[in-house]
Amino acid sequence: MNGHPMPLADGASALSAAATRIQRNAGEPASVELLTSSLADVEEALRALSGATRHAADALIPARSIGESASRRYARAAAAWPHHGDAAPPSYERQAEILTALHDAGATLRAGAECCRRARDVLASMIA
Repeated sequence: MNGHPMPLADGASALSAAATRIQRNAGEPASVELLTSSLADVEEALRALSGATRHAADALIPARSIGESASRRYARAAAAWPHHGDAAPPSYERQAEILTALHDAGATLRAGAECCRRARDVLASMIA
């Protein structure tokens, strides 16, 4: 990656394209090489999506400043929350829930990326 976070839609498209490649070519004789290449693409897309969830969390609820309390952080985020009609910004508890859900999503994506790397390494060792 070039240092800029991949948008969620781009990461999802890359992941979908790699998955389609794997499904379409799984029965072909050269599928081990194709699979290792596709797993590398899936790994990269999962890592990019993980980064996108981190950036989404930071965009919605910016990180605390040194010495800033969690409640001050949430108050600051609530004041800057995007307005959608008459909807109020989320409560502090809801903001914590949002952060937790995005953190969990990122951790799951990173774990999936690591599993793809391990599978790719095992396959690559068999064709080396």
